[in-house]
Amino acid sequence: MVRIYSYEGKQSYKDRKTGGSLYILYLLNIIFICSMAFNATEAKQKQAPEPNFFPPMATLPQEELKPLLERLDKAIESGIVEEKYKVLSMISRHVVEENMRFRGSDVLRYNNPEIKERVARLYLKECSKSIDMGPGPTNPWSYGGGEYQALFMTLAESTFDPSIYEKVLNPPDYYGQLRILYLATVNPEKTLNYLFESKCGQHIGKIGNPDYFYHGEVSWGMSVDDAYTLLSLMSVQSPKVLIRNRDSVTTFIKNHHKHFSSARKVEYRPDPVYLKEQDYDVRNGALDVIKLLGTQEDIKLVEEIIRNAPVLDSKQIKGGPRGRCEQIEEKGKRLIERIRQMNSKDNI
Repeated sequence: MVRIYSYEGKQSYKDRKTGGSLYILYLLNIIFICSMAFNATEAKQKQAPEPNFFPPMATLPQEELKPLLERLDKAIESGIVEEKYKVLSMISRHVVEENMRFRGSDVLRYNNPEIKERVARLYLKECSKSIDMGPGPTNPWSYGGGEYQALFMTLAESTFDPSIYEKVLNPPDYYGQLRILYLATVNPEKTLNYLFESKCGQHIGKIGNPDYFYHGEVSWGMSVDDAYTLLSLMSVQSPKVLIRNRDSVTTFIKNHHKHFSSARKVEYRPDPVYLKEQDYDVRNGALDVIKLLGTQEDIKLVEEIIRNAPVLDSKQIKGGPRGRCEQIEEKGKRLIERIRQMNSKDNI
């Protein structure tokens, strides 16, 4: 709180005029400072995951933090994967709570900036190493049967540290369990542009996986169902980005929302297969975005999305990272009613 002091006394007109001008400048300065503080707070909030994604992290007191950092630094310096895995396991927690969307993931246990910074730095260091490097206890890509890779990548993603964005966007063949949430939260505008510039099933001018988006000549790629889950998470984490790009987002949804609606050739399967869960996830993500952006004109699109929609059993509708909470038809009908109600209010 800022307290403005005043004083009483005789002043000439000139003094009063000068004092008034200084007072106005003072107020403008206060407004500017408050505006900067608000913008900084908003920027921090964009990097903070929704509370129902995974439990909040604890802050470790300094007397416990110091020895932990020393052990972490020593493990990183050693380069031995087993040592790094042990310490990372100490600073991680496995999400088991039923009401958490990212249940089953490993996230950082502590919110201390010193820990986050070290985990992000480790991530960049490991990602700089060649996947083809020879086997041995210091090779992060071959030692530990994949457990270490999954842990250090997911923990790094849970820091939401902007310094690792480029590597999360273009991972070295592997990525953690929170990649989509990270990309929906950190620098979402660039991620969205990458998605819009990508081509489905075409990689560097050649035929690729028909169910994958590829971006130009870089290694970036994302499955179609992951792309729609990304948009769904953006509707929660970065809604302003989707609103600013409303037309492009709507066009993208129209172009791909029926991607998995029919049976398709799948690797290692002799006959075409209908991928019911992927079909659900794409339609589900589309409805989440339309809930944010939808207008009266989008009712027909919603009707298309829910037509012949897959029906999952109760075990498959369990929340999770993809937000499976109800059948597509039920969700779509409620959305149509919501859009109509909003339109009627606008016309009052």
